[in-house]
Amino acid sequence: MKIYLLLSIVPIIVSLFYNATNIDGEEKKRSYCIICGIILIFVVGMRNKSVGADMEHYYDIMKSAIDSPSWINYYDKDGQEIGFQFFVFLLSRIFKNPQWLSFIATAISITSMMRYTLWICRDTATRRHRRAKSRNGAG
Repeated sequence: MKIYLLLSIVPIIVSLFYNATNIDGEEKKRSYCIICGIILIFVVGMRNKSVGADMEHYYDIMKSAIDSPSWINYYDKDGQEIGFQFFVFLLSRIFKNPQWLSFIATAISITSMMRYTLWICRDTATRRHRRAKSRNGAG
């Protein structure tokens, strides 16, 4: 439980560090997301099976995927959503340890979220800049 409290203040500590540096603009956002993403990946990806009730459930899902010889044997229409099951099943063909499977799945998920966050932030800033430029040019 203490790790989650620490995890909630880490982005604040990292942002204070970044405000003290001379890194600016897009590079600051990008490196901030990378550092926070790495911290999240390690904390979430390295959780033990005994940490929280949900992790034991995910370990069982991953163990089942690893032990299943085929998608037909693994797929459970009443279980997790089909996309998650397929994602875990594909990864289980490469990684045969539930801990590694959890770590890699977490890394892929969080990296995707961070890339999307950076993309949205850049897109929003670009739109805002274009809007301001068109107002100044029109007026």
